[in-house]
Amino acid sequence: MVIDWLFSNHDSTPANFLINTLSGDIFGIDKDQTFKYFTYDRLDLKYLPNGKDFKPLTKTVIEWLAAQRRLSIQLIENILKQIESFPDAELKRIIGPFAPKYVLSHTYEFREPGAAEKFLNVFFNRKHTLRNDFELFFQEVNKKSPVLTENYIQG
Repeated sequence: MVIDWLFSNHDSTPANFLINTLSGDIFGIDKDQTFKYFTYDRLDLKYLPNGKDFKPLTKTVIEWLAAQRRLSIQLIENILKQIESFPDAELKRIIGPFAPKYVLSHTYEFREPGAAEKFLNVFFNRKHTLRNDFELFFQEVNKKSPVLTENYIQG
């Protein structure tokens, strides 16, 4: 969920995850929509860019955790620490070559000179505000969440 938000991937269905049944490790696959909605997406359960009938797995999990009153930043603390500790220079080295290609195909968002650098700045701003963004997001979800009931589980 955190990585999908960082890279603006809003296409995580149950089929997009592999589970190692021996270790319990979960691996995300099929990230074709990475950055597809970048810059105008929102960290919000109501944000469904692929249509209201498409319900990402992360939305289901977050709603379920919130209904159980178990949604907290501690659930994602390890991944947040890993992302926060990953050096910006190294990440820029990895995604930097992608930026010019991205802005060429998204000219409506990045028209001015230096567009690739603007893209990277927006990306790194998202990286630097992840913890705060998720704290606020989880607070909002918890505030609006219904109490877990039999109907909620079945519906």
